[in-house]
Amino acid sequence: MFFAEVTILLAPDGERLPPRRREPPMRGMLTIGEMNRDRDTSETYAVTVDLWEQHGTARMRCMAHMSMPFILPDGQGPGILISGIQREAWHDDGKLRMKEHRQVWQVVPINRQGIE
Repeated sequence: MFFAEVTILLAPDGERLPPRRREPPMRGMLTIGEMNRDRDTSETYAVTVDLWEQHGTARMRCMAHMSMPFILPDGQGPGILISGIQREAWHDDGKLRMKEHRQVWQVVPINRQGIE
């Protein structure tokens, strides 16, 4: 876990966002963990990456989530690129709809004072 500035690089349709269409970077605590792991099974489990925004001293809100992440070779800019699967959810006529798509984050570690 470390503090980072994260820029989302792909649109929900998987197209690369040009710099002028990107949202400003989000700042928070980046964690890498496991999802849906049952200690009584040998099944594979998903690795996840989450960006957390801190509220007060003990509460946090997940700003962004990716599953099955891997680090991409970059060499172009600061930080690292992490690619994975992002899930979008919305309500349509009272039904919950979900869509998964490939996502890439540019992750730049920052000093903790940069988010407080």
